[in-house]
Amino acid sequence: MGDDGIGAYVASRIEEQQLPGVHAIHVQQMTSDLLDELLKADHTIIVDAAVQGDPVQFYKVDESAPAGASYSHYTSAIQLLKMAELVYERQLSIHICAVGAWDLTLGGALSQRGKKNADQAVSTILGWINGHENQ
Repeated sequence: MGDDGIGAYVASRIEEQQLPGVHAIHVQQMTSDLLDELLKADHTIIVDAAVQGDPVQFYKVDESAPAGASYSHYTSAIQLLKMAELVYERQLSIHICAVGAWDLTLGGALSQRGKKNADQAVSTILGWINGHENQ
């Protein structure tokens, strides 16, 4: 997977912490069936490799953003947010953690730069969780 495996790596590292109330899900791509899991959570953090930008970008999904086109094998975070609102009348709290990827060679391990960025993402997420544990 090369650096495309950053999301799985970060999820595994968070899971290793065995934090109460924190549940990690590993998926290849987001689909609408994830909505059931998201509805159970107070907050959701989606971690994925990014080919552009900073080593780690962490931000809340903007509820006012347009949902965009829907595809049969892929759903965006904003689409999941909008589905929860329209179908279940629920407001979800979804954050994105986009992690800078360097080597997307199929079959390889994380690159040194990708792993460094992924480890920074783990620290960022753990800091966010610790700041929200009493909310």
